[in-house]
Amino acid sequence: MAKIKLNKINQNPLRRPLQPQKTAEGYCLVDPNDGFNLFIFIFGLLWLAIWCGVSFPMFAFVIIAFIQQPSLETILPVAFLSIFAVIGVVGLVWAGSSLYRVYRIKVGEVILSTYPLYQGQSYRIKYRRKLRQGRTTKPTTITAQWVNYEWVEYRRGTDTVTATHEISVIDLPEQSIMAGANELTYMTQVTVPENAPLSIYAPHNQVRWELRVKIQLPYMTRDTSFFVLQVLPS
Repeated sequence: MAKIKLNKINQNPLRRPLQPQKTAEGYCLVDPNDGFNLFIFIFGLLWLAIWCGVSFPMFAFVIIAFIQQPSLETILPVAFLSIFAVIGVVGLVWAGSSLYRVYRIKVGEVILSTYPLYQGQSYRIKYRRKLRQGRTTKPTTITAQWVNYEWVEYRRGTDTVTATHEISVIDLPEQSIMAGANELTYMTQVTVPENAPLSIYAPHNQVRWELRVKIQLPYMTRDTSFFVLQVLPS
């Protein structure tokens, strides 16, 4: 039996799946988790500005004091404030990598010929993710999983707890991406078994079918796209 996983942060947090847009290519579904959240980013920058604006000058001050007069009294503040300085550096790296990812690559999307999905049927799915600037510099691979899991939410005292139970996980074939590509493309086929659980989207108990596509581009991004797809009875 699959094990219970508490507070799994890489699950799609949507209560209901997004409906794809009908296009000339088919039904297009965009990963809602890949986008750039401007509000969170601005809040993070403000927090970093305050954090770094206070911790960095203080850290520089105690470093200078230690250099001028090395002693136990001056080294303790250096050790203490170095923790805050490291946190500031990590935050700056996060902000820079987030900006760089948005600058270089767009969000992931999948194209389906038909939607929703039905029990006992197989479907061809195309995943793509376009680069905004430049091309890939090194070969890489794209991996994917076709996952069926149960999601529950319940109260434990005053806390709200979420848990997931994986019903089935199918590793899909890897595909290679050559250097010099300006778009990452992944073609695969998924099958919904005849006796597969149907999609359920109750407020606190859900059964989800999810396609997870993982990319790793050297010096650019390491990211996983999540697409919740709806499965209906045949």
